[in-house]
Amino acid sequence: SAVSWSVANDASSLAAMEIVPQLGGPAALRLRFGLSTGPPASQYAALRVATPEGVAGSSRLSFEARAERPMRISVQLQTERGRWQRSIYADSVSQPHTIFFDEFMPVVGETDTYSAPLSDVRNILFVVDTVNTKPGASGRLWISSPKLEE
Repeated sequence: SAVSWSVANDASSLAAMEIVPQLGGPAALRLRFGLSTGPPASQYAALRVATPEGVAGSSRLSFEARAERPMRISVQLQTERGRWQRSIYADSVSQPHTIFFDEFMPVVGETDTYSAPLSDVRNILFVVDTVNTKPGASGRLWISSPKLEE
């Protein structure tokens, strides 16, 4: 539900979430973001969905994504012990994506296991950051029909 969703961002960047109707399909979550200017310093903005019971029992995440202009984002699994990520390309036309959890790679320096402990995942994030986007960039990203699948 939309109640489980929120935004996350570093102290100098901006993020806002809206639920927006889409023609001929389900509503989408829209992330409006503005990364702060200056040299890359871990600026980020993200849509975050809480998974308090973890994601064990699922093998993958499916969703549709589109962006104001083509861009790469990272989808991340977050636990108390670290984060695992997988990047995807979001085009200006909505595209379906399915990411298997065994495709996620640990974020360097943050994890002590190669694979994410799925029962411990407390958040899934859709992240715009300076790994894939220039500082000072702003725009919009739409995520729709997110679901965990077995």
